[in-house]
Order: sequence, then C-alpha cells, then structure tokens
Amino acid sequence: MKQVVLDFTSSQKSKAIAALSGYEVKIYEDIWVLDKDVTVNLSFLSELHLDNLTHDFVRFTLADRIQKYMAGTIKGECIAIKDYLSEFNSFNNAYFFKWASSSKSSQYPNILKSFVLYGFHLGIHGVDKCFVEDLKEYSFSSNRRMTLIPVEDNDVINGPFSDLELENIMARSLECYTKGTVPLEQYAALLFFAQTGRRGIQASDIKIKDLQESKSKDGIPVYYINVPRRKQRGQKFREIFNKTVIDQDLWIVLQLQISQVRQSLLKKFKNVSDGNLNKLALFPSSKLYKIPDERTLINQIDGDFLHAQSAYLSRLVSNCTQALAITSERTGELLNITPKRFRHTIGTNSAREGYGARVIAEILDHTTDVVAGTYTKNTPDIVERLDRALAIQLAPLAQAFSGVLIRDESEATRGDDPASRVNNGKSNLGSCGSYGFCSASAPVACYTCQQFQPWLHAPHEDVLNYLLEERDRIQAVTGDNRITSVNDRLILAVTEVIQRCEEKNTFDCERESV
Repeated sequence: MKQVVLDFTSSQKSKAIAALSGYEVKIYEDIWVLDKDVTVNLSFLSELHLDNLTHDFVRFTLADRIQKYMAGTIKGECIAIKDYLSEFNSFNNAYFFKWASSSKSSQYPNILKSFVLYGFHLGIHGVDKCFVEDLKEYSFSSNRRMTLIPVEDNDVINGPFSDLELENIMARSLECYTKGTVPLEQYAALLFFAQTGRRGIQASDIKIKDLQESKSKDGIPVYYINVPRRKQRGQKFREIFNKTVIDQDLWIVLQLQISQVRQSLLKKFKNVSDGNLNKLALFPSSKLYKIPDERTLINQIDGDFLHAQSAYLSRLVSNCTQALAITSERTGELLNITPKRFRHTIGTNSAREGYGARVIAEILDHTTDVVAGTYTKNTPDIVERLDRALAIQLAPLAQAFSGVLIRDESEATRGDDPASRVNNGKSNLGSCGSYGFCSASAPVACYTCQQFQPWLHAPHEDVLNYLLEERDRIQAVTGDNRITSVNDRLILAVTEVIQRCEEKNTFDCERESV
C-alpha cells in the first residue's frame, strides 16, 4: 500500500493506511499493529475524555508518522503522549511547561515537543500557534546517559560474562543440545547472539537467504550473514544490511536450523519453490505453520508477518538460564543468560583487546561511537590469577568436568580395549568412552569431555601441576591475562576430578571402618 496523504477530515476516519513496515491500520480503530514486535493501544484517547480537537490532533499526527517512522519510535511517542494527557487534557503553555518540569522521564518533553511541532506543521488543528512559537524557543535537557550502565558498573548479573562463564555456556549448551535437552532452535539462537552480539530484533528480521558463503583468495570458505540493520531513522523493514562474518561452527548449526524450517513447511506445502523457501525467516513465527494455503504464504513471505518476535528470541535465550543450570563463579548463583549480556561481552572483550570506540561501534552495529565509548572507558581485568587455592574454591562452581569417575579400567565403557586408555606419557589417567575419531590434545583436553572416564587412583595431580606451571610460564612471557587464562576451565575440570577422587576415597575409608 502506498503512503496515504491525509487531509485530516472526518472522511479519513474509515481509511486504512500502511505503517512503514507494511502493516495496515485504520485511523479510528484503537489497536494499531505496527510490525511484528510493536502494537500500540490508543484507547486512552477516548478514556481520558479529551476534546475533539486534541483527540484528532494526536490521532492524525500519529497516522501520518507511522508511515514514515519506525514502530519503536511511535511506541515511545505514545507512552509520552499518554503520560502528558493523563495529567492535562490539552496542549497549551500553562500545562505543558508545568508537566515538563516534573516529567517521569527526562526524554518525554523532547519527544512530545517534536511530536507537537510535527503535527502543527502538517496543518492539523488542535494546538495554538502561540504555544508552538514558545515551544520552538524552549530547549529541554534530556539528561540522557549515553552509556551502558551494566558495563560501566561491572554488573555481575547483567553485565559482560567472565571468560570462564562464557566458556561454560558454550560447552554446556553443546552438551545439552547433543543430549536433546536444548532444542535446535534454542541452541541456534544462543550461538547466534554469543558470536555476533546482535540485537534480538535484528536476529528476528533475518531470512534464510541472508546466510551466504564465499571463498577467500586462498580458496578458504568464508561464511557470513547479511544482518538487517535497525535503529536507522526512517528505514523500512530489511532495507539496510551489515555483513557479519561467522565461523564454521555457527554456520553448521544455522544450516541445521534452516533445514528444519524448510522441511517443516514442505510437510504442509510440497511445491514451494526454492526462491520462496529462501525468503522464510531463519527464526519463524508459529504463524508460519498455520497458514491455510500457498497463496497466503506467498502474499506474506516478503514482510515480517511470518518472523518470530524479538521478545520470543530473547525469552528463548533467557530460558537457557534454567536449561543449562550453570553456576557463576563470581556470584555463586545460577548464571543469568540474556542476549544483551553477549552483546556487552563482545564489546568489553573488544576493548580489552585494544580496539577503539569506532571499531567497537562497527562490531556491534552502532550508528555512532558515542555509546561504544563506554567499553573503552571500562576495561576491568575480570580474569583472576588462578592458583591451586583458588582452583579448589572455584572447581565445584565451574562444573567443568562432565565425564564419569570410575574405579578402574574394568568399569570403563571400552574396558577391553587398550587403545581407550588416556595417559600423560608416564601413567594411565583414565579411559575414553568414545568409539569415534578424536583430534583433541590428550590428556588435558579429556578432562572437559563428557566421554572421559578418569580412574579413581590415577595421578591426576600431575596434570594439575603441569597446567598451573604452564599458566605461570605463559603469564611471565606474555603478561596478557586473557592469553594466560585460556586453560583455566581445564584447570578447574582437573581440580574437580581430584576433589571427587578425594571424596570417594574418604567415603570408602569410612565405610570400611564401620
């Protein structure tokens, strides 16, 4: 539907207009669905018993603005309008400036000023010219903090993850997906946010065709996503993109997600073309599978109608808090997992690696580097010096060991296969329960593998001593805590095995003495 030029008369009351996203609304209906994420309710205009001029001024101004501005902007304006009109029922000097001086939000006066001036210049009746002239001259201070409070305050609940927390999320999510306790869509969403740091609304806008593969000059595959941009004023749905390179692990998982989406639809509609299948959302709404016929599918496939809401994806990732059940070594509580924390982590780690605000803004897809500057001003060293004493305290929290402790080789899954033995060149430490090929570096990498079966009386202390000595050596050579901490999760896994062995031996001794 083309943009409707309003004449602001009663003849427009039944006219349907299209929001910037393509969703149709009727001017005098109260529920306006502006896109898949934003629905505004204008019933307050009637409930507040406004005079007709004020009522029509607000409604017609909004009707024009929804054709030009993003849904999130309109939602913010409706909140500010309702806040003002709930206290004062018309726009004039005496009311407006009194409200502005005590407004709930320092941003509301500026939002409403822009809205009133916009409507007045359109020629909509409902505000006095003298009031408008005074409004033009008055400047409201928004006192907006252009910063990221969880990052600035080093918030351990909502701020960036520590390296160990992030490693645990990656390891546990893969383990849970492999076991089937975390479904593919949830795992794919988690990995997407963890690697790209994009906003939920950007993830929900992605279509299958946005995932692309190319070759480098050396013939090496390069995987990337054309991520739709958001927050650029006046842009339409999927109008601007930012190419985001991803690694092969995420690419493979997203290809599985794509296959699942395509196959689910093809069960219902067998003749959908590849071109239309590629227009499907990477994370579709449940509405996709309720479409009555292919004609409806084709009519809706280009817009955001069949995309999951960003709030759905945020909940999907937040639900990983319970599904993964990771204990934070910094709080001793269940680790709070949200898309925004991954975004904060990428920004923080980029600053720790020496990138400036402009580069971080590009990495996180900010339009300017104002907010990104927060990361460069707050680069705390959240990597602790891990020694034996600290490892003993953190090991139970880190839960880095996911294998099964056994008494000896006779209890091993492959106990009759000498090739399953894991050793450090001096002594046997345990058994590998996997029948497949493994390229991991034994024995240290084995301690974080769920297929590893350490033996109760093996010299696991030797492995711990080696890792701690290697950590100190790397610290002395590089002086870089991030490089030094690369094996911290392995250290904690070995420490946990040692603790479990001690507990088991103590239990056996007590039982024998009874």
